Amino acid sequence: MKISKSSHILLLVLLLLGVLVLASWKFKKDVVEMQQKEELFKEVYAFGFPIVLMDYTKRYFLNQFEDNAINTFHHYHRFPDWEFRNVVRPNVDTFYSMCWLDLSDEPVVVHIPASDHYFLMPTMDAFSNVFASPGTRTTGNKDQFIVYTGPNWEGELPKGMIHISSPTNSAWIHGRIMVKQSQKDKDEVIKFQKGITARPLSQWDNQDYTPKKEMVLYKANTYPIKAVEELNIEQFMNRLSMLLYQNKPLDSDSTMLSKLKEIGFQAGQNYDITKLSVKETIVFESVPKQMQSEWYSENNTCQKFPWLYSNSVIKKYKDKYSSRAYVAFTRLGMNQREDAIYAATRIDSRGKVLTSKRKYVLHFTKEQLPQVNAFWSLTCYNEKNFLVKNLINRYKVGSQDGLKFNEDGSLDIYIQSTKPEVGAESNWLPTPEKGRFSLILREYWPKDKVLENGNNLPKVTRRN
Repeated sequence: MKISKSSHILLLVLLLLGVLVLASWKFKKDVVEMQQKEELFKEVYAFGFPIVLMDYTKRYFLNQFEDNAINTFHHYHRFPDWEFRNVVRPNVDTFYSMCWLDLSDEPVVVHIPASDHYFLMPTMDAFSNVFASPGTRTTGNKDQFIVYTGPNWEGELPKGMIHISSPTNSAWIHGRIMVKQSQKDKDEVIKFQKGITARPLSQWDNQDYTPKKEMVLYKANTYPIKAVEELNIEQFMNRLSMLLYQNKPLDSDSTMLSKLKEIGFQAGQNYDITKLSVKETIVFESVPKQMQSEWYSENNTCQKFPWLYSNSVIKKYKDKYSSRAYVAFTRLGMNQREDAIYAATRIDSRGKVLTSKRKYVLHFTKEQLPQVNAFWSLTCYNEKNFLVKNLINRYKVGSQDGLKFNEDGSLDIYIQSTKPEVGAESNWLPTPEKGRFSLILREYWPKDKVLENGNNLPKVTRRN
């Protein structure tokens, strides 16, 4: 049978349409698969970000001390200032006492002498999860020995010690001790700090023990968060590989380990990104800047509520890697909720972003004042989450600072870049000379009713 010319043309058209449909289907399939790969790469980056940042923080921190040994305490005998870059959003209420633990060889014993000062020693695993918080609230102010053991340790411990098991071989004791403004109190706290020691279990009662200096692999020319931001994806994955070889992932990470294997990653080996396709490589290389941009955007986006409560839920992160990474990115070292409640704001009562162009007041009625067992403070930070440079070197105001209350028991805090009117100077919290800023209200050891019912904090109100 002879096929007509029109039928032949129709057949060619149908064939062409079929090819186009097939090509379109394949294109859509490729797009979907690449989107799935991008989500996988993002999840991998979020998973690894905290442990990499913790490692860079460790290197940066130890480089500041001549006796840069692990398993020994290093103390700060003064408050952080606007040049402080160890961690973002530092507090200026306490002196820091910190110790990086290496539990791979044997347990480490921490001795804390008796003291009347409020203190806490929150301890973070290699992934930035707080897994213990010895201190006034939990273990009291008595003379105490605390022994930290690694995940693979087996053996007997001396009697009378408080035993804390770390999920990872590397851990960070990020201690804080409340300090009042008087020089006498500062001297007492410094004396207390000098009595805090850490020694390997085999040397715990050896008063002449001298720790070995750390071999510093990373020269800290830039502060930690910036150093990690500047890593390309291959450098990042190689550092992650080393760290996961040294620190066993948590039980909740089994699914992530399968995903890492899927992209050719193996702990302890250099990551070969060339095993990915060209398209995959391009996408993966773009992930660090993309994730950082998202975190910065989330941190600076206008909020819907007057105050945002950033309470630590790190024990419950499990596979919520994006949440954990965001907290590490914006406030590494945040305490557990029972130790401190953080309320943050970037907006005023009109919902407008806080800016140095304006003058503000935060008015607490007597009933709205923070309810705490320890103390509270309000701190100002710039757009990069660091303390604000100002002429009077004041970075916070709070219950320890001799604030001037009104006759009815209420309190006004003046938040502005220029000096306020006469009589208000004691309640002045300086802001940056230019740019946006944020505020954090810290409530240390909040009372039970606050934990149960929350706060009713006032809004920040514009004065001009």
